[in-house]
Amino acid sequence: ASPDAEEEPEMQEEEVLACAFSAWYDRFRSLTFKSEVISLPEDFVTYLLADGIKVGNNDDCASESSWGSAAGNEQADAESSSSDGEEMAEANFPELEAQISSAISRLGGAVLPKLNWSAPKDAAWLQPQLKCFSAREVITLLKASDFVAHDLCHSFDHCNSSRKRPDSFTLVLRRWHDLHTCNEFRCFVAGGRLFAVSQRDTANVYEHLGEQGEVEALRREICSFFEEHLRGGAFPLRRFVFDVYVGA
Repeated sequence: ASPDAEEEPEMQEEEVLACAFSAWYDRFRSLTFKSEVISLPEDFVTYLLADGIKVGNNDDCASESSWGSAAGNEQADAESSSSDGEEMAEANFPELEAQISSAISRLGGAVLPKLNWSAPKDAAWLQPQLKCFSAREVITLLKASDFVAHDLCHSFDHCNSSRKRPDSFTLVLRRWHDLHTCNEFRCFVAGGRLFAVSQRDTANVYEHLGEQGEVEALRREICSFFEEHLRGGAFPLRRFVFDVYVGA
């Protein structure tokens, strides 16, 4: 790097908090999918960080979807592999489960769950597409996810901060939409200027994204969205990342 190059300042805790879902959702509610935010009690956070997966047998929380044998088999394997014979912690949060169930109903019956920042995408082996129909499914996905554990324990790892996590956490339930991953894009802003866009799904190649005409059309649409809705202080940070979905 050039000795004259300006060094990017270290990430600040305030920047991370400003990017938490609950911090920006009300301001941009009209631009994103309908969602509900539920405050999580600290004992539930402790439960999520405990070893093993075991969810209570509340029939009211049972899924009407094909939750299937995968989760059941994994749970059985986890229980049988306990080497010290200790009983695995069981989820028993009736008030929280009732809040989740009510929110799922208000959001049309199916949701995608996430915490302050991260969705449990690494737990998709339990629930294809992360589509949840019940509180039981939501809790099991959160419990199985390393991404969620990172939110809980390492929120400020890259910051100039003396603490590892915020004072509290929230569960975000987003109304389910069937989206095409080829239409999802990640956008990078620095100095208040949109300077880069990449496809959100970097594991696959989408041939149409290699066509110059398609790329130019996407660039115009995304730049127009940024200029209209995010530039000029609409979002409180000068550097941030945001995701967009460009429909047909």
